[in-house]
Amino acid sequence: MTCNPDWPEIRSKLRPGQEWQDVPLVIVRVFKQKLAVLLKTLKTMFPNAGHVIYRLYAVEFQKRGLPHCHILIKYEKDCVSTKDIDAVVSAEMPKDPSDADLVKRFMTH
Repeated sequence: MTCNPDWPEIRSKLRPGQEWQDVPLVIVRVFKQKLAVLLKTLKTMFPNAGHVIYRLYAVEFQKRGLPHCHILIKYEKDCVSTKDIDAVVSAEMPKDPSDADLVKRFMTH
């Protein structure tokens, strides 16, 4: 997960003339809220995999100062189909040019 400085929750807190770099506390708070929602979603995203045994995550900061998170989850059942995983995880550049631009702008570090 990568923080997007254009999230409405961030933009709405900026005063005239401010940029996201001026409000690091807002950046971190919004990122933390969205990360909590993602982690909760991942808990039940694969119902056939059983309960979550453990989850590990590490938050890092990109060169431009935005946080991003690497997440590892171990489910009760070892086998989740590759089709299920491929539906939500990708390590490839999207074929759609506008999607590829978003990845380059917000997810490359």
